[in-house]
Amino acid sequence: MLSGKNRAFFSLFSTSSSMGGANENTNGLIRQYILKGTDFSKLTDKMIEEIEWKLNNRPRKSLGYLTPLEYCKIMFNFDFGSRCTSN
Repeated sequence: MLSGKNRAFFSLFSTSSSMGGANENTNGLIRQYILKGTDFSKLTDKMIEEIEWKLNNRPRKSLGYLTPLEYCKIMFNFDFGSRCTSN
């Protein structure tokens, strides 16, 4: 696990080829918001949180084009309330 900018993230090892496609897809999605060559020290926590929220709340084909939150609401019949709403 690596950390930076008060965030923790996991590194995908090159020997784990089964997750390579998902990793490359995620990198591509991140590049929609953060261009290659961007100085990460200039990104604010607020900017990173907004990108994180957008990526984590994208509809997923594997979830029947629901967002993860929508899927959990249906599967677990639980209202997450304001804890999981957009900014």
